Amino acid sequence: MELINDNYKRQLQEMHTAKHQKFIRSGEKKLKPIERFITQYTPTSVIDFGCSHGELLPLLVEHYNINAVGYDPGVAEFENIPTTAVDCLTSTDVLEHVEPEMIDNTLKIINSLFTKSAFLLIAGYPAKTSLPDGRNAHLIIESFNWWKNKLETFIDGKIVRADTSPITRSPKKGPTINGHEYIFVIEK
Repeated sequence: MELINDNYKRQLQEMHTAKHQKFIRSGEKKLKPIERFITQYTPTSVIDFGCSHGELLPLLVEHYNINAVGYDPGVAEFENIPTTAVDCLTSTDVLEHVEPEMIDNTLKIINSLFTKSAFLLIAGYPAKTSLPDGRNAHLIIESFNWWKNKLETFIDGKIVRADTSPITRSPKKGPTINGHEYIFVIEK
């Protein structure tokens, strides 16, 4: 099942090179939104879907003694989808980067990767960053209800948490960015 086209994968790989290091999120920044989820669900294994360079993975091992693996098609070390399902899946600021024609397949794969629960944080606003081809890095900017319907369609289980928060970002260049951030927790 295809999740990404070759041209877009090359662009993501370029974005993840040393000249774009400023865009890589620290593990601590990725850990903060999922701490409550990890504490509540106490998984023994986690996949960080869209893990970038894997900054979160050692923190999950160190702080929670979790077997943590990652997937990110833009980073050679993590470009292979794990083949074994885990207790929980986390994905923070990732799904809006998926090509629109690949989102259904991506959600089907996500569904197959976890057995207990998933934490999904999705941005509903334009990114401050552009892709090398000039497109906004957030390829899917949709409403809370659009995402909720997609998740209910392609992921087995029940959405047990669904939050939306307004977001305002002030980039160094360009206009202020307004939108929403969505958090979904799904239990199987």
